[in-house]
Amino acid sequence: MWFHLRSVTRLAFLLDEQLCPEMSAGAEAELLLCETPLTIRVPDVVVTSAEVAEANPARIEAADAELVIEVLSPGTKHVDQGAKLFEYADAGIEHYWIVDVDPPVSMIAYRLIGGDYENFGEYSGSVELEIAGAPVKLDLNALIDPRAQR
Repeated sequence: MWFHLRSVTRLAFLLDEQLCPEMSAGAEAELLLCETPLTIRVPDVVVTSAEVAEANPARIEAADAELVIEVLSPGTKHVDQGAKLFEYADAGIEHYWIVDVDPPVSMIAYRLIGGDYENFGEYSGSVELEIAGAPVKLDLNALIDPRAQR
């Protein structure tokens, strides 16, 4: 549990530091996927606009989420890789990343194409991707070992 929380916190911080000023990353925000039936998830990390983040809403609407990230843990692994993959796609969230912190740390990046997520790459080590037009670089190993970035 502690390693998962630490990894989520680091990931949100590392992303937030690199995003363009118009975007913001945060951990453990409630995400409203659907009003009826009421469907709320709490992704490990959500990237949204700085305007939405600064409004400090009780919940972020799916339409305002540019990217959601789940960090796998034994208790949520099947849901993160199954149900959430379909729920986030149905809600229209363009980017979904799944991070596995079991060594070797890895990540799968999905992008919404035609209503379904397509695998846009599987990564380990250092990753360079783009979020809302801003390049971001992540050392996935730093999510479990902060010395990996030094």
